[in-house]
Amino acid sequence: MTTPLCRHMAWLLCALALLMLALPGRAQTVTGAAMPGYAQTFGLTGSPAYMVQLVGGTVPGNVLWPGDRPAWTFQVVNDGSRALSAVGRVEVIAYGTRGAPGDVWTPHVFKIAQAGSVAVSATVPAHGYADVTVSPRIPARFGGYALVVDLGPAGRRFLTSCVRTFAATPRRVQYPKFCLDALPLPVLKRLDVHAIRWGVGYKPTTDPDFAQWYADRAGELKGYQDADIAVLLMAGGGDFFGPTQPLGRPRPWLDDGGVMLDTKFDLAWL
Repeated sequence: MTTPLCRHMAWLLCALALLMLALPGRAQTVTGAAMPGYAQTFGLTGSPAYMVQLVGGTVPGNVLWPGDRPAWTFQVVNDGSRALSAVGRVEVIAYGTRGAPGDVWTPHVFKIAQAGSVAVSATVPAHGYADVTVSPRIPARFGGYALVVDLGPAGRRFLTSCVRTFAATPRRVQYPKFCLDALPLPVLKRLDVHAIRWGVGYKPTTDPDFAQWYADRAGELKGYQDADIAVLLMAGGGDFFGPTQPLGRPRPWLDDGGVMLDTKFDLAWL
């Protein structure tokens, strides 16, 4: 039997799969629209006549503590040659993910419940955009929630995701209870993370920008120290595709037929 805390941590990790949409870098985990069940769970079909782009939010990292009532500002972008005038809503959908036997890298998305909505309207000129701010009610129940913009005949677009979790209590801890890979510092602080794996790739000291690169890495470490986050340095992390690797890329593993696998690889710096 799983405990409430274990179940909550599972929801938290599945919500991070969607939050990582905005994070740079190459990863093994399948995220976003590539996850099986993504389009069906959020009702994303057809070809909407507009795009949406999240431009601001009131809660760092979309990590909501009990009592938080967030607001989000997003742009409705109309690339068409005709003005767009639409009335609709932003839906809140509670969702989760589950794994598949033999494939730990591919989360399968499923819908838990329709969790509410808030009305919106947008009037956007041709080849223009308009900003819209919404503040839907996010349930108090811990877990992951997605926001989907529905402008009626103009179609539906995924906007963002958030997670409702425990409130953090900033303090020093001797034995960190929750460890992650490096994420933006505001997200780590909201999640009360006190230990991370921090990857740094090889950087030749002869590069003209080495001094700035070194200062940037030192600044990152100082930020982690100030936030009481212990760092496990992973030598060899970072950008694996560049001029320091033979042929500009890492050496992938091969299957029995000698075909390169899009999975783990070996590194050999020049």
